[in-house]
Amino acid sequence: MKCPACENKLTEHKASGISINVCQNSCGGFWFHLSQIRKLDRVNQGAGYELLLVKGRVNSYQCGGVKVYHSG
Repeated sequence: MKCPACENKLTEHKASGISINVCQNSCGGFWFHLSQIRKLDRVNQGAGYELLLVKGRVNSYQCGGVKVYHSG
């Protein structure tokens, strides 16, 4: 699968048992299928922090870090 933003080939990473497509070494975007998003609602707080280690991730322009959100 190609990245919708930059056409780079996406690589699959697992975070808390959920497969996530990552545009590694390019724009750094994370892409989720609907079924993956639904699984995110059932994981514990802190799930997915291993994705912060993925090379090529997108940084925030204001603070230089990645914003991690968790609802619930």
